[in-house]
Amino acid sequence: MIGALGGFLLALAVYYIGEPTFYHLEKKVYTEEEKNRLVQEALTRSRNVLKGEIGENIAPHMKEFTSKYDPADARYLGGKPVDYIVYKGYSRVYDTDEPIDGVVFVEVKSSKDKKRGLDRNEAKIRDAIDARRVSHDVVVLSLD
Repeated sequence: MIGALGGFLLALAVYYIGEPTFYHLEKKVYTEEEKNRLVQEALTRSRNVLKGEIGENIAPHMKEFTSKYDPADARYLGGKPVDYIVYKGYSRVYDTDEPIDGVVFVEVKSSKDKKRGLDRNEAKIRDAIDARRVSHDVVVLSLD
């Protein structure tokens, strides 16, 4: 019994270790060059996602944002599916009888992302807004 188990474990180890210049990923054998290319592609994608998330968070302090909106009027929504909602003029008219200038849903894109445009879900939000399928609601919680 131990001999058969030992042989099985040895065969399993040889299968997964393989040749020193090959790697087993997703049941496919990759060369050292292919592995390095895949790792670099994954790192590049990861960096781009991180840059995008940082850009979304600092957007209200960038000239592209401040040229259109007052950062004090912007509320970050977490980026899924909308990055910001801007209550235009809110900070200026706060606690007065004056109305705000409007409400704007803002999607932040880097210059690379802008070429790609909105994704499917972001486009659905834009389309609902453009079609004026937007409303206001008050939800009253019973906390008794």
